[in-house]
Amino acid sequence: MVGLTLSYLDNVVLLDIRADGVGFDVHSPNRSARPAHGNGFGLQTMRQRLRGAGGTLEIESASGQDIVITVSVQRYQRKANSEALRPPLLKPGP
Repeated sequence: MVGLTLSYLDNVVLLDIRADGVGFDVHSPNRSARPAHGNGFGLQTMRQRLRGAGGTLEIESASGQDIVITVSVQRYQRKANSEALRPPLLKPGP
């Protein structure tokens, strides 16, 4: 089972993802050496994208345990003229 919780706080938006499963050791250097699970760049790429948007990604898991992923992103306030302030990576395209 997977559970999602989206929370809007004063200055941050939090997404908590909790999943039943086999888990994995988040500190294991061999975590990405499993060909059946891809090349191992998924979590790294997610962290980079969130960092670029002023956010973070935290993972809590251990082999044989559930997985908890927490994503946090800074909330941006609207300007007086109603244009949203956005980090550079989230600007609309041309």
